[in-house]
Amino acid sequence: MEYVRQNHDAIPFVRMMRMRAQEIRARAEALQAQLNSTPALKTEIISGESLVGGGSAPTSTLPTFLVAVTTDTLSADELAARLRHHRPPIVARVEDGRVLLDLRTVLGPAEEGEITSALRTLAG
Repeated sequence: MEYVRQNHDAIPFVRMMRMRAQEIRARAEALQAQLNSTPALKTEIISGESLVGGGSAPTSTLPTFLVAVTTDTLSADELAARLRHHRPPIVARVEDGRVLLDLRTVLGPAEEGEITSALRTLAG
């Protein structure tokens, strides 16, 4: 019914797809600021692409900004694996020796707080 009502913000997938890259950048910068207080974590904001996927758009992408995370104590693969085993699981991708977090796929502040907490704990 939300499609019929054109209430796109009520549909998480549609809301994620409609998010502007600059809005994601602002969220990424806020997350980075939270993580900067943890010396074991190194972060940077990089431009990237979100893969839309799905049956009708398997290779379509949208511009985004990513939080790239590294630690002195864990490889990117180890950190990503630990994030996946965290409760709740946090799914990230690994590229060029960094864990990449795309906030386009994060529903909001509560989930961002969970990511911050998990990274601080795992990097400690």
